[in-house]
Amino acid sequence: MIIRPRRTLLTVVILGPTPDSTVSGTVQISVSASDNVAVAQVRCYVDNKLLGSTTRSSLSFSWNTIKASQGADTISATAEDTSSNVATAGIQVTVAASTTSGSNGYGKGGKWK
Repeated sequence: MIIRPRRTLLTVVILGPTPDSTVSGTVQISVSASDNVAVAQVRCYVDNKLLGSTTRSSLSFSWNTIKASQGADTISATAEDTSSNVATAGIQVTVAASTTSGSNGYGKGGKWK
């Protein structure tokens, strides 16, 4: 049996918001994952709290920062492929005070695409 190395490794990238940016109100979080075979699952977290997951290779989510902790917050994403390989990505953003009222800051009312 010949074992061939993987040509394309599993990757996951946080496309938005911009790393080290200051955010407030409702923020669009966008994540993209790719693999040479298939992406099985993508998960998104803010400060280690799961916002949600999808079996698609990309997701877009509205994060309402109104109840998030002000200051530095970490957005992270993990992707898993059908061979159980895992890739991770993370960025830090600064949540500024917002005067907008809203629902729970961890995804309530968010929409996965």
